[in-house]
Amino acid sequence: MVTLDQWANANGSASRSEAIRRLVEHGLWNARQSNSPSGFISEEGFLSPAISEWIKRHRLANQGWFSLADDLNRVAMRLVPLLTVPPEDNHVFLATLLFLRGLSSFQGALLLAERGMTQGARTLARGCFEDVFLMGALRKDPAFAAAFVDDDGFRRSKIARAFLKLPPNSGLDAAHIERLTHVLSNFENSARPINIADAARSAGLIGVYDVFYRGLSNDASHPSITALNRHVKADELNTVVELRWGPEVPDVQDTVRCICTAAIYLIAFIKEFCEFHDIEDRMEGCWADYKKLIEAQSREAEANMRPPATLHDR
Repeated sequence: MVTLDQWANANGSASRSEAIRRLVEHGLWNARQSNSPSGFISEEGFLSPAISEWIKRHRLANQGWFSLADDLNRVAMRLVPLLTVPPEDNHVFLATLLFLRGLSSFQGALLLAERGMTQGARTLARGCFEDVFLMGALRKDPAFAAAFVDDDGFRRSKIARAFLKLPPNSGLDAAHIERLTHVLSNFENSARPINIADAARSAGLIGVYDVFYRGLSNDASHPSITALNRHVKADELNTVVELRWGPEVPDVQDTVRCICTAAIYLIAFIKEFCEFHDIEDRMEGCWADYKKLIEAQSREAEANMRPPATLHDR
């Protein structure tokens, strides 16, 4: 990413503040001129009715991935009314709740992805992977349910302790202090919090953590330089020429791929926990489609990396 001082020098601006002013004005002027499709940038942004045109565009350009996502969603929704919780089985109970949470994140990520709101979509996809890792750890480790409960106690006691350190004029009355002190006394012996990487490792999914979760954390969930570069357009000399804001077309395919990957694990785990054997055929079909799409994506990537043929090659 080009620094603002570099941008200022390259564009004849003497000061950082002048560079910022010109960068913002130039970038927003370009954004206002964007008329593809239907003049998206307006007073309403992503809330504009024109976003429906982008939804059509993104779904058409990534038809295979969105079709798979829709199929996975139908399989998952078919399971929702069938969910039951066996008495005194905390593993299944927690897995069911994680599945429902993950399903909401999956659907929310799709709603954002089809609009080109890939930063938000990838952030929700990351959360869906967290649900997957926790479900997997519950499946593999008999002691994980108790650790999961202790994790919540640790975090609640940490919040309570922070509140109790607030100054006297912060608005806490005697009743608040009593309740917070009660929380601390209930959870003072809670174990350390769960580390999501440890959960992925317990689930046997540390490779999925490394391949998907790390990238989603850095390029979307956290305000890193990589994530912030989404909002900058540079020329061939790596000089910033304008700000970017709006639907992010190039990232939609990879984003839906991440969402579908998380959904496959999510459904597979709840199938194991609740023994939903009647969805095996539909999931096998989804898995076959997923592998075909991955193979096609790999072939496309290899073709793009191949150097152009020379006259001698021909």
